[in-house]
Amino acid sequence: MRVQIDIPGNLRSYTGGASTVHGRGATLGDILDDLEARHAGLRAQLVVDGALHRLVNVYIDGQDARRFGGLSAPVVGAGRITIWSAVAGGAFGFAALGALVSARRGPLPSGGTPWNRSSC
Repeated sequence: MRVQIDIPGNLRSYTGGASTVHGRGATLGDILDDLEARHAGLRAQLVVDGALHRLVNVYIDGQDARRFGGLSAPVVGAGRITIWSAVAGGAFGFAALGALVSARRGPLPSGGTPWNRSSC
């Protein structure tokens, strides 16, 4: 069965920029194998050690695939699979935010914070 799959922006380089692709299979694992055959490298971004990556959420018709067996979750009769992957950061912490606000609006008053309106 053919299923529509929504691809998040940070993984579209694997699908040639496509935000939506289609896959075939009876389970989520089958679908990901089918996608890998056409979009090399995508499966490795979603699966680690035989399970969905902990920072990836996959929904089958709005239901969390992990609740239905993860890669074994059946997709027969499903209309849409949505992939959400976490985008981790860390380089832009509070110190960087303070420096950005200072550069744009002048230095913060002593003890002020960038999220306190009175200090900006």
